[in-house]
Amino acid sequence: MRPRARVAVVEMVIDAAGEPGRAQLQDLNMLVATSGRERSLDECDALLTAAKLRRHKLIATDSPLNVIDAVAA
Repeated sequence: MRPRARVAVVEMVIDAAGEPGRAQLQDLNMLVATSGRERSLDECDALLTAAKLRRHKLIATDSPLNVIDAVAA
């Protein structure tokens, strides 16, 4: 990555408290159809760390999706 580059990850983040919502339903759909899954914010942070990135901020949108703004670690 170039210096000061950013990565935007658009993700339906699962609530850490486990509150039911659209992300959990999407998670179930992904498991059944593709063996994929939605992730919690902690799980997203772990993936970013493995890629030598870190979360700069989490941006809420008017949709069920969030934008994770990541930068080089």
